Amino acid sequence: MAEAKRPRLSLIVPFKSGRAHVVGCIASILRQSQKPAEIIFVDDDAIEEMTLALTSEVTYHRAALLGVKIRFVEGPGQGPALARNAGVAAATGDWLLFHDIDDSMAPDFVERILDSADAATEMIYPRWLVRYDPAKETRIDKLLACCSYAVRVAPWKRYHGENVGGGYVAHLFEVPPWDQLNLPVQNEVPISFAMRRDVFESIGGFAKEYGYEDWEFLVRVKDRGLAAKRVNTVLLVQDSPGSYSKTMRVDRETDSIRAKAWTLGQTQNRDCNVLVFSSEPTRGIRLHHQLWLQHRGIPYEALLIDDTPKGLQTLQARLAGVSPRRIICYSFAGSPQAWAWMAREFPDTEIVLLSLSDLPFLLTEGNITIDRLEPAIQAANTHPNVALGVSNERASREWSVAFGFPITFVPPVYGLPVLKESSLVRGNDRAQDITGGADLLVSIFGAERPLKNLGTQIEALALWEHRDRVTCCFTTHHDAKGVALARLCGLRHKDFGHVNWTAFQDICSAMHFGLQVSFTETLNYTALDHLRLGVPIVISSAMPYAEGWPYTVTDFHGVGPIISAMDALVANAGEAGDLALATAKAVQTRMDEQASKFFVDEEGPS
Repeated sequence: MAEAKRPRLSLIVPFKSGRAHVVGCIASILRQSQKPAEIIFVDDDAIEEMTLALTSEVTYHRAALLGVKIRFVEGPGQGPALARNAGVAAATGDWLLFHDIDDSMAPDFVERILDSADAATEMIYPRWLVRYDPAKETRIDKLLACCSYAVRVAPWKRYHGENVGGGYVAHLFEVPPWDQLNLPVQNEVPISFAMRRDVFESIGGFAKEYGYEDWEFLVRVKDRGLAAKRVNTVLLVQDSPGSYSKTMRVDRETDSIRAKAWTLGQTQNRDCNVLVFSSEPTRGIRLHHQLWLQHRGIPYEALLIDDTPKGLQTLQARLAGVSPRRIICYSFAGSPQAWAWMAREFPDTEIVLLSLSDLPFLLTEGNITIDRLEPAIQAANTHPNVALGVSNERASREWSVAFGFPITFVPPVYGLPVLKESSLVRGNDRAQDITGGADLLVSIFGAERPLKNLGTQIEALALWEHRDRVTCCFTTHHDAKGVALARLCGLRHKDFGHVNWTAFQDICSAMHFGLQVSFTETLNYTALDHLRLGVPIVISSAMPYAEGWPYTVTDFHGVGPIISAMDALVANAGEAGDLALATAKAVQTRMDEQASKFFVDEEGPS
């Protein structure tokens, strides 16, 4: 039987800087047991020394690459997204393999890609092996802390032909199968993935907002339901300051949510909801709202701007040609100048300047949003199509009375995929490894600002009769402060830092109950996360999901009510867990109904 004809593979490598990686990149191509049909190097406005180094290295090894078509093409100089698109435009292969100049490939990399490139497969991706210097590189530590897949000390020599050496450490990341990836939450696929050319073109290529072009692209691939395959080969990542992504001044791990603000729901000339976010706050909020809209097919445009003239310019450029149905400025995003421009540019469009906190929280906690409240009120009084909004029904009523004009209620939404039922995750082995199998684990969560509330809850745990059984677990904002207070009170504690979605599930699966700190926030998504995992919580009666939930505390500034609520939870642990799930489902249903009315119906709630 004749051997099946292998597809023609084009290797696309954009470059800008990173001269030190040129030799390693070319060497890894030379080592390939099966060479690509062509290699396209895309000059993305590279410095002259970089271009000379790369062309010289390729010329020197040209004989070893006999039969491989090599081309240098000019990119638009606007980042890796458009550079990769330029490489695709110049490619002649029916399969595309993307690669970064600062990475290397295992000797069987291209061969295994070609072996897997059958007609039923539309995309192929590898595992990845990271080498780094722990004394110098901290970025990788954040990645190791949040990854959701298996990581082990890596056999660097097996793939690279030399020992790790020089104080370096290597880790092998076992990327999950395609159907287990949660790409809207976290990107776990390296850039060196392969794809059929026709599929790439049908998706529309990489988006212009560089820095997260691969993540954004993969989200669209996932949403299309395409068939992707993981292969048993390795991409070698030389994690160093000269990498292409770092040249673009982007930190992929510490600012991961920023990616979602650019990736989802790009629309033009459509009757859409425009979501305007500020640069720093509301990261979790914007992720939830964007995913909720996207999963329901509601058109929207997401903008990330700051309170500067450049932010106004970005707003003007991105809204050119857009037909807004409604514009919502989350956490008073933008500036009074931006609000005035929108009011003039879109006189028939409702523009909502949205506060994400109750007024008492603004006035008592010194939130930066209080500085924006007065100009927001002035904008609402000056422009008839500008309104104030808040994500809490009670607050919208109270604000309307306090300010003497209607306050729009913008329903909060919960947009992440449905989590597992608590019966499937509670008490699993990994959770016990994480928590150490402690007797009574208490999750303490909420925003960082209300330090007095945090201190009160730590004090309540210290005075509780079960204090010797308690381990305080911190997974979010106020880790350092909480740990310091727990240590001061002699309580056992664990600081998990900022963890990703999967790790959060694993940790919560071992929790007995949670204590909410920031009780005056309009909606604390972490509280709802606990409930959805069957973890009962003690919350303030001011919370929007307190109705019908028995473990509420009216006064969070006294330890007595907190201790009574904890006693009740311990006494009714099983029933409380089941009730947590039921409450989460009820809250989810209510939010969906309110949000659907607001974002879809012509007449939204006010």
